[in-house]
Amino acid sequence: MIRPLVASLLLTAASAETVSWFSDPHGANVDSTGAPLNAAFQFQIGAFTGSFAPTASNAAQWAANWTAAETTSYNASNGLYDGQFTLENNAAPFTVNGKGWIWGFRNTSTGSEWILFRHTLWKWPAANPFNPPLIQWNARDANEVVLGAIHTGGSPFLMQTAAVSSYAQWSAGELAGETLDGPDDDPDHDGVTNLLEFSFGTPPLIAGPPPAMTNSWFESGGQRYLQLAMPRRRDRLALYAVEVSENLSFWQSGATLTAVMSDQPNQWIVRDLTPQGQEHPRRFLRFKATLP
Repeated sequence: MIRPLVASLLLTAASAETVSWFSDPHGANVDSTGAPLNAAFQFQIGAFTGSFAPTASNAAQWAANWTAAETTSYNASNGLYDGQFTLENNAAPFTVNGKGWIWGFRNTSTGSEWILFRHTLWKWPAANPFNPPLIQWNARDANEVVLGAIHTGGSPFLMQTAAVSSYAQWSAGELAGETLDGPDDDPDHDGVTNLLEFSFGTPPLIAGPPPAMTNSWFESGGQRYLQLAMPRRRDRLALYAVEVSENLSFWQSGATLTAVMSDQPNQWIVRDLTPQGQEHPRRFLRFKATLP
């Protein structure tokens, strides 16, 4: 008797992990003016690349370092956003235990509304676990809010976005119809470029001096360090730096040269990390703004 040869092939479906990300329905969610969020708002689940850590002060760099995993529109009638993202691999920046974020926004020609938040436990899971559970990221649970505000109890609102503006959005309103509308232009001829007017929050078509920058000394361990207080606007999407020099010809900037002492919405205080003394008798600081 000849027995047939039987070959069997076991097929298994590829594993993946699903993250349900949402806000509670019928919540009071408002923009920076207190108006209810509308259907123009979108929300994204995603991650920032490499070691980039988002702050309110480096918001101009967020987009260049952001990778969205999924986008969903805000449902104004139900007062929520709701999405489900299936993680099929852990390619960067969605590496295991990497930080997950939710970014909500509305962009118009004249300004934007943003909110960025997460919970400390919102970390990317392994994409191929055995019998993976559904993971839930509820906006109500957020405990790290970089921009905007979240009230976990939902009163007087659950989410509130914050206003930000790019140079293009600002110039579309402040310099509408003006031919000298570039960042290096100075249409009111007051010696303050449009980019600095944008950074300081001053009118670009009304001549006036720039806001005063105040030099002072910071003393520590018997040493004196020069520091500079600047009235820059944190809601403007520009890159800010304080440069140091000993001769007013060669300027440098960076984390090894200066330290931020205070970072408020309308003021930035930065100090020199090199003490003034016999080895460095002359120290100068200056403020610099650039566009991303």
